Amino acid sequence: FGICVVQIKPQLEALLSLPPNSLDKEMKLTQDLMELFVEYQVPSDLLSYNGATDDVAVEDKVSNVREHVKSVMEVIEGEKEKHLKNAALNTAMSIEKHIQQDFAYSEQRSGLHDVVNGALIDPRPPTMFYKSATAPARRSGAAKLRAPSGGAQKERFRSVQSSAAPVPRMAKMSAVAAASPG
Repeated sequence: FGICVVQIKPQLEALLSLPPNSLDKEMKLTQDLMELFVEYQVPSDLLSYNGATDDVAVEDKVSNVREHVKSVMEVIEGEKEKHLKNAALNTAMSIEKHIQQDFAYSEQRSGLHDVVNGALIDPRPPTMFYKSATAPARRSGAAKLRAPSGGAQKERFRSVQSSAAPVPRMAKMSAVAAASPG
């Protein structure tokens, strides 16, 4: 079992073309650099000191790197905001789509699906949802639970017979003639 300690700051300073110990008091800059390298995998050439001469003060070199880090972080923040706005827009559109689908489904179930000048039009004839004056009154809930009596069954049979297709006249006449003595 072994432990290996790798000091990051000296390696960052060498990578960014900074003099040794220049990042010692720059904790925020070091954290931002580590975030950019590890999380966003930004190439080191975008962040390193790009001065032509090495005889510049250490503070100027560090401020140059800080400006590069700031500009890259601004780009990343802008992309994050754009992504959040896009996600919020997609969420709003998804919610709107679900609301429209629910509304269309409820219209289908109720039969109200045609819209003319903002008014819903029901394609069913009015007799399907308006009680006509000639329609018989319905039985109460208690009457529905009782078993039908023999008279009710006969009445139902008669109503089925009366709604059947009419018998042609010639068939009636031949049946009457066959039944008459003669």
